[in-house]
Amino acid sequence: MVARTGLVVLNVGSTSTFRRPGHTETIPDISLASERLARRIENWTVIEDFTGSDHQYITFQISERIGVKRPKQQETFPRWNFDKMKVDLFSEVLSCGEAQIKSVCSEGKVGAEAMVASTMGLITKACRQSMPRKSSWHGRPPVYWWSPHIANLRKECVKRRRRAQRAGRRP
Repeated sequence: MVARTGLVVLNVGSTSTFRRPGHTETIPDISLASERLARRIENWTVIEDFTGSDHQYITFQISERIGVKRPKQQETFPRWNFDKMKVDLFSEVLSCGEAQIKSVCSEGKVGAEAMVASTMGLITKACRQSMPRKSSWHGRPPVYWWSPHIANLRKECVKRRRRAQRAGRRP
């Protein structure tokens, strides 16, 4: 759940946060923050003082770093629609390109980077010729609890609602 919601666990160390006489000490109390806020949190600690509760207090400080550099956005790569892939065309382009990769090795450019660049170029060319790209989708982001079963139920519900609306007052 934490990973799916984009949160970060702030707990540091193995100091227990729950203490009850006669029971094993455990760490059920978890501090969570967004990834952006987690970078600003410092000095996360469990206070050992008496709290009057079974749970220990947790303290931390949020720094006021202004001008924090945002991480560079990840480089986006083309997404291909594999459902519409023409497999025979893909394999034909790859087999024709084998000679190109072998020539890179024979020219003395035996370096790994040259080999990888040549291979990636060939794969990209094969993808470009054998399948279309996926278009970007600007709908709602997926939620962790949505399942194929719920999707089928929703589809059936929409289908019956439309049928009822089109029927109007007819029985």
